[in-house]
Amino acid sequence: MRFRKAPKRYGHHYLPVSFFIFIIILHFFGAVFSRAEENSDYASSLIRRADELALYNHEAWRALVHYKETLFGTKSLIDDPKFFLSPEGKRNPKAELHATIRAILSSPHPGEKHPVCRFSARFQWLKEMLAFDESKLPVKGCTEIELLINRIAPKSATLVFPASHINSPASMFGHTLLSIETANRSKLLAHAIDYAANTNDTFGPAYAFKGIFGFYHGYFNNQPYYAKIQQYNDFDQRDLWEYRLNFTEGEVRKMMYHIFELDFIYSDYYFFDENCSYNILFLLDVARPSLKLTDTFYTKIPTWVIPVDTIRAIDRKGLVESVECRPSRVSTIRHLGGLLSAEAKKLARDITHGKKGPEALLESTLTPEEKSRVGDLITEHIRYRYSREDISKEEYSALLIRALATRSKIESAVGSPKVPLPERPDFGHYSARAFLGFGILDTSPFQEVRLRPSYHTLLDADEGYIEGGQIVFTDFVFRFYDIEKRVELERWHFIDIVSLTPNDPFIHSISWKITTGLRRMWTLCDERPLTAFLNPGGGYAWKTPFGIMYGMIETELLAGKALEHGLNWGAGISLGILSPSMRACKIHINARDIYFAFDQRQHETSAGAGFRISITRNFNFMIEGKYISAQTSDFAHHTGMFDGTAGFNVYF
Repeated sequence: MRFRKAPKRYGHHYLPVSFFIFIIILHFFGAVFSRAEENSDYASSLIRRADELALYNHEAWRALVHYKETLFGTKSLIDDPKFFLSPEGKRNPKAELHATIRAILSSPHPGEKHPVCRFSARFQWLKEMLAFDESKLPVKGCTEIELLINRIAPKSATLVFPASHINSPASMFGHTLLSIETANRSKLLAHAIDYAANTNDTFGPAYAFKGIFGFYHGYFNNQPYYAKIQQYNDFDQRDLWEYRLNFTEGEVRKMMYHIFELDFIYSDYYFFDENCSYNILFLLDVARPSLKLTDTFYTKIPTWVIPVDTIRAIDRKGLVESVECRPSRVSTIRHLGGLLSAEAKKLARDITHGKKGPEALLESTLTPEEKSRVGDLITEHIRYRYSREDISKEEYSALLIRALATRSKIESAVGSPKVPLPERPDFGHYSARAFLGFGILDTSPFQEVRLRPSYHTLLDADEGYIEGGQIVFTDFVFRFYDIEKRVELERWHFIDIVSLTPNDPFIHSISWKITTGLRRMWTLCDERPLTAFLNPGGGYAWKTPFGIMYGMIETELLAGKALEHGLNWGAGISLGILSPSMRACKIHINARDIYFAFDQRQHETSAGAGFRISITRNFNFMIEGKYISAQTSDFAHHTGMFDGTAGFNVYF
């Protein structure tokens, strides 16, 4: 007997499976839509509350999104579109705040980082200000960020200032970065946070042009602090100044949240204002919004931001708890060399230059103390040569082992000497300078006004600056002649840089200069036309008991309508002596002779001196005088004049 299947019955007693699936899906989407509507209502209520509190104008919100007031309204100094949740976010703090609240209440999407994780600092602040109901948050926090911060365990913050490095266009004013010390590791393993332009350019003029006009993207970077010490102390020969800040652990934690927000986010980098030091201030403002440090350098229009000025601003806010200095390897070598006798210097030089092995130190007749000094010096010098890639890694390892073995066999009651610390950079004179004085040009009296936004000249007091270094940008000099009743632009130095780095038996350096802008040239016709010029030069300097003596070979390119061919080119020499660095006074004596190829093959010769006496740190009296002459190559025709000024400098 065969059995047939019973027929399907479609009544209220038997329902198909597809019907149950339909009901489940409908219920699911109903719940989703209900939840979305509930979140939307909650977001709207939070937005109303935020508007009542005017959080879009709160100093903390403006710091978190880097908002500044400009001549054309509010804008964020962040330029990366990824940083904004609203299409209007760059220029509309209110729209960005509303978009952030809605994003926090949005449902997560698979494969995408939720805004709570992308903008953890914003989330933490809004959570505090609006007292979120966590039961209504689709994402209650960012486990990934919390685990990372807990593993780092940020405890304190130190602002680090690598001293200015005049031979590097990117660092001639110095640099600042932030060291985040942790509760679990040594100071060397702290996190070094800095902001820098992303560039591979090595051609100086191209770097300067792009950096000045904002063609680079700047990013925040996080590296181990020991790597920065190696970079600045060893490779760049720069002292490191560490300013420990009095932030609490909670405030440092806020910094870390914001640093994670800025990962892979760029801003346009500007060498003079939106630079490394200025952007670091945003991290401090986020940690403690009441500081408003970024407002110090940006009110409607940006002003010059020189790294050492940001340190002064931080100190004025009472943030600096203590200060320490890490001398560079070059500072250590120069100090050790200065402690040696002539015989010890010769032996150290022979060993460091490979004429003798380190073992020769043991056989010398030097005292145990001098032997220990020489031992310290040669080990430091071997490390210095390796950092400059003068020797291979294999040579370095072999030499260093021999030197350390030799040093260990020398008995001395005297330990390694401490390098004397220079004056703190923030204790030097202020960066901008104005001059008001009087003078005489041949027989014509005049009053003179100078204005220099930055930074330091050879005649300025060296405390806090590099001895023998001059960095000047946009120095304007105007004169009013009493008899002729006329005002003239005497000169405009757009760039005026001089590096007088003394040579010694252990450190060899080239001194150099570059000046460009407008200046008045003395001619055989007793005229002084204003001409554009470019004046580079290079040579050597030596430290003597009388100061730094130097000599350079110079060239000069002139351009102007007053010139016979519109252009002129010359070459010659310059000599000078700069008195030892003294707080109270300083003297600079110099002479120059340039032979030009055109315009009757004219010589331009000058000899002069400058004297400065300080009254206070930021106020001094200065006298400058020089004799300028022009003559033909055969000296058949000659004319000359004296140009002297005296007056007061005010630094601000």
